[in-house]
Amino acid sequence: VIAALNDLKYVNRAKKVVVFKEVIELGERTNEDHIAIAKIMAKTTNYAVLLPSRMRQLMYSTLINEGYGAGSILDAGDTARLKEIIDQNSVVLYEGRDAGKVMQSLSIK
Repeated sequence: VIAALNDLKYVNRAKKVVVFKEVIELGERTNEDHIAIAKIMAKTTNYAVLLPSRMRQLMYSTLINEGYGAGSILDAGDTARLKEIIDQNSVVLYEGRDAGKVMQSLSIK
């Protein structure tokens, strides 16, 4: 996930969107690693869709602390707003099956 987020620095698009739930395989360092992921999200994306998970509030708080605007953090149910955001000049990074479901609900493949 971190490598993919870092790669967004090199993508020439006006809008960079990440759809993310959580990485469940992280073990005992899960909090620290999710904070690190959120910090990189804050530096490399314009919008974050945080899906329901145990790490959602931690990631939300980290994004805000890193200067990310609250209006740029969306929920899974914000599909109408997400459809407005995503256009020809957007790139969307999504991680996991649940994030893929959000993209399918937008008819984006």
